[in-house]
Amino acid sequence: MGDFSVRQATQTARRMVLLAFVGLAFVFGCVLADQAYVHHRYREVLASASKVIDLSWQVALTGHEMTAATGMAAATGSSIWIGVYNGLEPRGAELIDQIVQHLPEDTSQETRDRLIELGRTRRGIDERVFGMVYADDLAAAQALVNSTGYRDTSLAFRNQLEELRQSVRKSVTNEIRRIQVRSWLVSGGLMVLAALFFAIIWRRLNRDMGKSEAAFAVAEARLEQLASFDPLTGMPNRQRLIEEIQQMMIRGERSGQRLAVIALDIDGFRAINDQFGHDVGDRVLREAGRRIISSVRQDEIAARLGDDEFVIAISCQNSQDAPMRVARRIIDLIGQPHLLEGIDVDVRATAGVSIWPDDSALPDELLRKADVALARAKAETRGEVRFFQPVMDADLRERARLQTELKQAIQEGQIVPYFQPVVDLATGAIQGFEVLARWSHPTRGIIAPTAFISFAEDSGLINDLTFSLLRAALKEARAWPGEPTIAINISQRQLIDAKLAGKLLGALADVDFPAHRFEVEVTENALASDIRTAKYILYGLKSRGVRISLDDFGTGYSCLGHLAQLPVDKIKIDRSFTRTMHGQEQSATIIKSIIGLGRSLGLPVIAEGIETLEDAKTLLAMGCATAQGYFFSPPLPAASAQRLLGRPLGYTDQDKSARV
Repeated sequence: MGDFSVRQATQTARRMVLLAFVGLAFVFGCVLADQAYVHHRYREVLASASKVIDLSWQVALTGHEMTAATGMAAATGSSIWIGVYNGLEPRGAELIDQIVQHLPEDTSQETRDRLIELGRTRRGIDERVFGMVYADDLAAAQALVNSTGYRDTSLAFRNQLEELRQSVRKSVTNEIRRIQVRSWLVSGGLMVLAALFFAIIWRRLNRDMGKSEAAFAVAEARLEQLASFDPLTGMPNRQRLIEEIQQMMIRGERSGQRLAVIALDIDGFRAINDQFGHDVGDRVLREAGRRIISSVRQDEIAARLGDDEFVIAISCQNSQDAPMRVARRIIDLIGQPHLLEGIDVDVRATAGVSIWPDDSALPDELLRKADVALARAKAETRGEVRFFQPVMDADLRERARLQTELKQAIQEGQIVPYFQPVVDLATGAIQGFEVLARWSHPTRGIIAPTAFISFAEDSGLINDLTFSLLRAALKEARAWPGEPTIAINISQRQLIDAKLAGKLLGALADVDFPAHRFEVEVTENALASDIRTAKYILYGLKSRGVRISLDDFGTGYSCLGHLAQLPVDKIKIDRSFTRTMHGQEQSATIIKSIIGLGRSLGLPVIAEGIETLEDAKTLLAMGCATAQGYFFSPPLPAASAQRLLGRPLGYTDQDKSARV
């Protein structure tokens, strides 16, 4: 009985109800089938009897006509009447055969034989009469026709037909009675069968009733458990947490202690799901929950509020020391190695803390402010602990306002493309442009991308922003002379979208921009989250003629592996190396190595962040052929960028001799 679940109880009830309906349908169907059979047999028996009776009257009429023809032949001696007789005789014989065929099975054989024999006797007498007529012995023929024997034979034939009709009627009555008796037996049998069937069902339902009641009692207990605890980790949920916090507040009022609410979540948990799958993600959550529970005392509570967010509530004195120690201990504990069935998952956590009653006297508000502190910690330095401060609420409202404004700006086309040229170091000729975003704010003017790009990524607006910017840039550059290339940077969040290649190619098709003039720039760090999906995306773009640039080369990790796996067309040296190459020998060595690597792989190398003529000359001497930076031109609006085409950038007439 303990193994009998609510689901089994429900399934049993459903099966029993289904069986009851099936049984009813079966009985009802059998009754209908029996009634249909009875109706069919009634019609069949009555039709057969009606046929026999109708044939008997036709036989009688034909016999009367044949007797009349015999009498006329005897009276007139004319062979015409013999011909009439001979014409009627086959019909009479055929009618008698039909009667014999349609007679009910229970009609006596004697009746059948008697009818056939009388027909033969009468034909024999008629043939004798016709013989006398052919012999011109009309007197003898008339005497035979008028004889008692001839009349008795004709009368006997008619009586036999009437007897036949009576026999058929009786047979029909008997057959109908048999059909009715059979129908009663079938119906009675079905009723008995139905009674037995429903008795079995009732017995089964009655037997399982106790099991069902026990199962529902267990289910109620489970539902109560689910209402208060998280099913994945077994930790208390939000409802149970608030109840416990209220009790801790009551105890705190009596003891004078404060209450600290620590909100904690897993850093980059979405990336863990994307990289290893949701099954591994669930295991990480269970293991993190187990470690959190092991680190709290009996009078404290740890709960999971959803996704990767956990909350710990502890009692503390008038300081931040205890909450800080507990939060740091948990963060360190979660950061220890997670080896899950051979998969080594790097897990980190960040925490935010609110204090009762300093920050709020309400449990929900304490949780919200702990979340606000957590958001600040994640935005500043992950892996750390931040305590709530009132200024954080103002910042949060500012971020909400910024998100609303940014979303509206994207919809209204306020995010406009600026173009920074990529030039040939030897000649200063423009080879292409990198597209950079600028926010043309209606009241604050032009806003640099550092103020909103990272926020767009965090808020999920980066995809809309990128494609809005891309379409605007392609429309501007579509008809520029010289067909310069147009490059745009793709973020890490976008490179996990398997449909990105199709979306980019669709944007090119929308504005009729040739694919060979379009470049996609990806950073090594953006590739790291899901290299497999990124590879599919980049190969899909490459197959349609789009060029691929590996941006910020040397600042990430596994850069050589990326060059081997991905269809890279260009390498861009990060500006951190070019800015320090004059003062740090290591940076200059790295630049030379990257240029040499590009030359050996047949990949053009672009140096970013060229600020001075000295930078340009140094890179040219190192063998770098292409560069971009403020020395040549800052990012410009479309009209200004177009005016740069057709003339060299970055060199004066006095510097021409420096070109190689």
